[in-house]
Amino acid sequence: MFCTSCGAQNDESNMFCTVCGTPLEHDSVQESNATPNADDGKSHVHVNNQGYGYGQRPMDFRNAGATQMPTPMAQSPAPQPSMAQTPSMSQPSMSTPAGTTAPGTAGMPNAGTAAVPAPVQNRDKIIAIIAAFVAVAAFGGIAVSALTPRGNSTSTAPAQSAQSAQSSQSPTYGGSDEASTGTPEQAMGKVVSVSAGGSFDLAVDANGKAWAWGYNGHGQLGSATGSDSQSTKPVQVAIKGTVTKVAAGTDHGLALTSDGSVWAWGANDHGQVGDGSAAVSVGKPTKVTGLSGVTDIDAGDRYSLALKSDGTVWSWGYGDGGRTGHGIGNSEDTLEPQQIAGLSGVIDIGAGTKHGIALTNSGEYTTWTWGGGSNTDGPVPIPNAGDVAAVDAGNQYSIVLHRDGTVHGWGQNDKGQLGDGNPKAWQAQLVDAEGMPSITAISAGDSHVLALGSDGSVWAWGLNDKGQLGSGSGSSTVPVQVGVSNATAIGAGGSRSVAATSDGQALSWGDGTSSPTEMK
Repeated sequence: MFCTSCGAQNDESNMFCTVCGTPLEHDSVQESNATPNADDGKSHVHVNNQGYGYGQRPMDFRNAGATQMPTPMAQSPAPQPSMAQTPSMSQPSMSTPAGTTAPGTAGMPNAGTAAVPAPVQNRDKIIAIIAAFVAVAAFGGIAVSALTPRGNSTSTAPAQSAQSAQSSQSPTYGGSDEASTGTPEQAMGKVVSVSAGGSFDLAVDANGKAWAWGYNGHGQLGSATGSDSQSTKPVQVAIKGTVTKVAAGTDHGLALTSDGSVWAWGANDHGQVGDGSAAVSVGKPTKVTGLSGVTDIDAGDRYSLALKSDGTVWSWGYGDGGRTGHGIGNSEDTLEPQQIAGLSGVIDIGAGTKHGIALTNSGEYTTWTWGGGSNTDGPVPIPNAGDVAAVDAGNQYSIVLHRDGTVHGWGQNDKGQLGDGNPKAWQAQLVDAEGMPSITAISAGDSHVLALGSDGSVWAWGLNDKGQLGSGSGSSTVPVQVGVSNATAIGAGGSRSVAATSDGQALSWGDGTSSPTEMK
């Protein structure tokens, strides 16, 4: 009699099919309905393209002579296409030991409706073919996973794929999800703006990119190394947007973009980065919290200043000595920008080591200072400062540029930083102008000053222990000319100086280098 499920021929005495385990129906009508092939009239077992045989479902590869019990069937997966014909392969003569199950085959799920059958002659031939095929798979090197039905298979991509996908993406820069993406420029363009810090310099090129070089122990180069590394060549500080100005503090940097946003990075031990965090350092640029409409920036010793388009001044960072402008009695660190009370109509700002300075224009030009340990509750006006055009602050001294191109200074003068030839004076003094042209820009370092002449010359005075005057001589209480003839921008820092030239070069000196050196 024939099995109604797989079509295999069975003895009349069998209760279950010796091939697939299906209960046999002993009705004579059912026997005559075994699935015939239109061509040869024989029942068929199909071999699918995954290597196991099935009639209307995958066959249970058990020995035909063993006592068989019905095998519970799992839910049928989608039907699998069969091969156009039975695979041709040399089959060794072997049989499966009685009472055992071929590896990886017991309880296989239903495969759905059978495809076009491939004829076989009888049950013994079927079993022999199947047993031989399984034996080859198990012992001849064919992967057992090849016998897994498609519906349950798991595809594993090459191990290289995920890594390649990750490495092919452009690196992301910045300390927030607003940070810029993309590969940094390989070379600095023509430099248009510069700033010198405690141990590093910053520059902006004509493409609106920010660049840095020098010491990077606190991430002040924006490269997030957090180590005692340094770079003698410019490296890009990747910032989202077009950078218009940079400001270098003692160990942190600021950048202003064309949309009025401020970005900060580097040392953050007193909140000078302004992102609201208490992280010791921030190695990649992060957008300063709550600031918009900013037109100018400056960075001092562990604190920062920003001037907004409405004429207000905002500060954050180290409050010691009142340097953030919130009063001598309010010296706590400020982790996010706060407005400095009492200042309005401001047009210029300067951040010194321990005090700040601002210039207002509310009908007349007024210079204000705060901090430095002074016994004041905030900014106070400086009397008789004159018709001032620009201001800046150093380490306990202030410098102002008048609209007639002359320079005044007051405060600490032990290193000659007021430039009047008298290192003992503290009152406002006129910088000795002998041989110096009309001045168009000023920059105050820790204990030295740079001035930009209308003819592109650069002048310096004050301390020169690290070559920051660029003159090749000692410290000077009067201005000396630096060997730069075509400067367009200047910056004085801790013990270093930097200048941009009309042909787009960035020249740096100080910190052990006594003459201007091109950075490239």
